[in-house]
Amino acid sequence: SGLVILKSLLDSMTEEHEQLDPGTTSTFKTLMTYIVWSLYIIVALAFLGVNLTSLTVVAGGLSVGIGFGMQSIVNNFISGIILLFGRAIKPGDIVQIGELWAEVKEVNIRTTVVETFDKSALLLPNSKLISEQITNWTLSDNVIRRTITVGVAYGSDTELVKRMLLYIAETHPDVLKIPRPFARFIDFGASSLDFRLYFYAMIANAWDTESTLRFEIDKIFREYKIEIAFPQQDLHIKTARGLEGLLTRNQTEHADQVEKELDQV
Repeated sequence: SGLVILKSLLDSMTEEHEQLDPGTTSTFKTLMTYIVWSLYIIVALAFLGVNLTSLTVVAGGLSVGIGFGMQSIVNNFISGIILLFGRAIKPGDIVQIGELWAEVKEVNIRTTVVETFDKSALLLPNSKLISEQITNWTLSDNVIRRTITVGVAYGSDTELVKRMLLYIAETHPDVLKIPRPFARFIDFGASSLDFRLYFYAMIANAWDTESTLRFEIDKIFREYKIEIAFPQQDLHIKTARGLEGLLTRNQTEHADQVEKELDQV
């Protein structure tokens, strides 16, 4: 009952004070739960008259065997404590594990619950989050940089292309003014002049912003007659000496066949 009341108070304080980080509050609630239950068990055993000294000796002896038999569980337990105190990963963070993007929902002692953008929940062992490379996109802030690559046809006005890309990004309401967006002429491609637009946005709407910018680029490029290039090749056929006789013979046979058909008609 005390834990329920304390958790409710923490939630109310988080809602009233915007400067309080919800991830920090969630971590504190988890730690508080384990600490209170541990103290409760110790006090309950003391009231029941259990000799805590002898219990400690027995637990010390069992811990060796348990440690060998439950290495994975102990590893995840220690990793969970590191995550809770280190706060490198906390509820509400957007993390990338390999190609998987997910939002951290809950950090427990043994596992961490994450929800993918497909709305599927995953239980990740804490040792995996400690030992493997994890990208935390919201560790320091919620800003993310995205890029859009576009290729225009050879002969296009490159300065105009750059100005149009910057104009589109700077006038979009969801693109951050600081840091400012910028564009680069990145390469002479096989069939196009390749440009890349860099912009910053809040991670919550970065992908929608990226899609909207592509619509705007296509629309404005059409208005200004800037052609978006596509792969194309020119094929040049040269007459080879070895083929001249064959080509001449085929033409003669074809002419003879046409004359026969005309005679029949």
